[in-house]
Amino acid sequence: MGNPTIYDVAALAGVSPGTVSRYMNGYELREYNRVKVAKAIEDLGFEENLIAKGLKSNRSMAIAVLLPELRGLFSFDILKNLEMVLEEKDYTMMISDYESDSVRLAQRLDHFRRRSIDGLILFPLANGDSCLNSLEEYRDAGIPVVSMSDRIRGFSCDYIHGGNRFVSFQAVDHLLSRGHRNIRIVTGRRETGVTEERMEGCREAFLKHGLSAGDMHIIWTDYTMEDALSKIGESLASDPPTALYCTSYYITMGAVLAVNGSKYQLGTDVSLIGHDYFAGTEIVSPALTTVEHDLESLGREAGLLMMDRIGNGIPDEYLEIEIPMKLNIRESVRALT
Repeated sequence: MGNPTIYDVAALAGVSPGTVSRYMNGYELREYNRVKVAKAIEDLGFEENLIAKGLKSNRSMAIAVLLPELRGLFSFDILKNLEMVLEEKDYTMMISDYESDSVRLAQRLDHFRRRSIDGLILFPLANGDSCLNSLEEYRDAGIPVVSMSDRIRGFSCDYIHGGNRFVSFQAVDHLLSRGHRNIRIVTGRRETGVTEERMEGCREAFLKHGLSAGDMHIIWTDYTMEDALSKIGESLASDPPTALYCTSYYITMGAVLAVNGSKYQLGTDVSLIGHDYFAGTEIVSPALTTVEHDLESLGREAGLLMMDRIGNGIPDEYLEIEIPMKLNIRESVRALT
């Protein structure tokens, strides 16, 4: 059996991996959970193994992972595959969320730097200007930083992402090729790099079909299912589109609820292309045409890149790694021509 992981500790203690991470980061837990986690760590030799390894290498043997929120399906699958790479090198993850708040993000960045972590993997805010000083301190300390899914504006570091521009081009091109012109593109947070890349792909698809960017109709949301449900419902009531392109899983689920709650039929009256982070969209009828994210590769590449940076140092030129997404064509898009 290999070295124990945070998931092994969580399984033995009967708690979530996040609870184990909070314990290791020094947060207070309910006494019942604290005792269970401490006993599981002792029984598995988890903490002792890492400390011994760290003393020999003068490293903490820990990578900090900072997320906007812990409940996201997208980030969980990435973390699962990230840890599979880290555990091979006896590394553990210190996972924390910053609640999409720039002040809390700066606090968590400073907290982890003081704990002498060996690397940082950050899912950044759309506007992280207030955290640039904290990130520069990571660079000054020689701590590698890898940005996931979006760029950190104003700060240069390694960056891993999906092929947002091309897959959005494919999705909208698929709708336009089937005769749709009254399309709603449902997205969120217009100031993020991810949104900009997806909108650029959509514009390229419109131009390919002899249309202009002015022909694009965009519904802006806060990326929650509830907001998407409300705003798509308003669109269906006032000026119903023939097709929707939804750029996140929660927006996609909001769209399904909105169409099913209207007088229109999904896949017949209103076609839909969504984004899929896991197999749940396959149970919707008709089966949804979706953009599939390669979360396994995102997590694996983040781990491999971080281990390389820790082992070989931070280079003068940073890498941008694109993990392509793919369009899975199923039954939710009707051909109008």
